[in-house]
Amino acid sequence: MCVFVSAIGHGVPPMLIFPHKKCPEILLKGAPPNAIAQGSEAASGCMCNELFLVWMSHFISQARPNKANPVLLILDNDISRYSSKLLELAKENGVVMMTVPPHTTHRLQPLDRSVM
Repeated sequence: MCVFVSAIGHGVPPMLIFPHKKCPEILLKGAPPNAIAQGSEAASGCMCNELFLVWMSHFISQARPNKANPVLLILDNDISRYSSKLLELAKENGVVMMTVPPHTTHRLQPLDRSVM
């Protein structure tokens, strides 16, 4: 699951990732309104560059940032967060991305330290 929670507690509906190439709509039964589901070719259902690009588009459509009203998105340092398409999409839509240092998420990751 890929989630976002703001500093004041607002969230964006999650993206649920399943270890299937295609996700039937039934997998969203009982999910929060406006949640999206994606299939991962990895047997574990792990995030990849393509899925994170889908999530970023979903985040932008829900949070509605723009260059005049940018948002700071704090991320872990997973390799799936890096692609030229992703960085371009974020920049065009007023999303400033910051990552926490590697191997420190158990201490610094805001969601792990507060919400989860």
